[in-house]
Amino acid sequence: MELIALSRTGSKRQGINGKPRAGPDRPGRVGAEARPENVRDFLSRDSRRGIRGQVLLYLVGVLGVLGLTALWLLDSNTAIVSRIRAQNGADAAALAAAQWQARSLNALGEINLVKAMATLLADVPPGAGLQARLAAAPSEEAFATIQQALTELQAEIRFVGPILAMIAAQQGAKNNAAPVNADYTRAVAEHADLVENTYDDAFSGGEWTRSDWNRVYATMLRYVADCGVAAAADNADFYGSRLSVGALAARYLLDRAFYYAIAGRNWCYLSDLLESGYQDYTVWGAVSVLPQAVYGSEYFNLGVALQPYATAAGTSQGVALEAYFQTDLARRGLALSPTNFPTLLSNLTWAVYNTSTWGPWEKATTYRDALLADPRPQHNYSGCDAVTAVSIR
Repeated sequence: MELIALSRTGSKRQGINGKPRAGPDRPGRVGAEARPENVRDFLSRDSRRGIRGQVLLYLVGVLGVLGLTALWLLDSNTAIVSRIRAQNGADAAALAAAQWQARSLNALGEINLVKAMATLLADVPPGAGLQARLAAAPSEEAFATIQQALTELQAEIRFVGPILAMIAAQQGAKNNAAPVNADYTRAVAEHADLVENTYDDAFSGGEWTRSDWNRVYATMLRYVADCGVAAAADNADFYGSRLSVGALAARYLLDRAFYYAIAGRNWCYLSDLLESGYQDYTVWGAVSVLPQAVYGSEYFNLGVALQPYATAAGTSQGVALEAYFQTDLARRGLALSPTNFPTLLSNLTWAVYNTSTWGPWEKATTYRDALLADPRPQHNYSGCDAVTAVSIR
């Protein structure tokens, strides 16, 4: 915009070319009015003050927008960093737990081999001290005592191994800046109290014959809670599934999806129950827990059962054991003892995969979509899984 107006710039008038022109004080020549050389010279003091105020308001608006943008970027960056930290912490926790699960399974398998070598081989390999001791047992009773001690060791590994996995998971999460979660910690501590105070009445230690097995188990859980839980075992499987209940309670209370629906407020899933006249907990009738043997830690469970050979003989595990004894040991150049095989085999208890837990990946639909390709046949199995959850607020 071009401003054209009369302006008094001094005591005399200036012409267009900068030279003095005729005016009231210079008679004889016709004067010409000049454009202002500077808008500031033209505007009055009040006008200049108004423009400065408008510029100030504009700057305040710009600074406000910049401030809001900076806050938004800061919040976005914080959310992204928290998300990355949570994912890294959960991944590290799951990997650390899985490593200890693998070590525990390998230990159980090694003890199986110790039992097999001492019982089934005609000549124990040199340097195998425990196997030689078993083979040299003076009586069948002494042999059975040593075998029972090995079985109890396997039973303890089913608890200790997963608890070590739980501890390693916490360290992996914390090393990736995952904070201790008060809710996770409280849940483990409360469960430790439940184990110590009630499990002895409802459950038995199975092959873990210690009379205070539940207090030992609770002590391990309490140690985890005292250190602070940063990564929850998201696939924990708690005992108590064997219940004496009525038909309605069996339909809902024994279905894990029922609890997922409540947690997710999926009332459509519960519509049949709500429309049937549900009022309060009395609709379930009497509910009691049936006695049952435990099968290891409820956190990061190994999915391993301890079965006497007499039980396993008619099962798929028994067939696999026979194939292993007859084929694999012979392939390794180890000769079977025709005397010990039928006599002492019935005294053995083996650590075997629980078929209700283990299976091929095709059945594991929850995680099947995460695979980029079909697993190789030798790796096509699932059952001992480590699933962790990390929350960063």
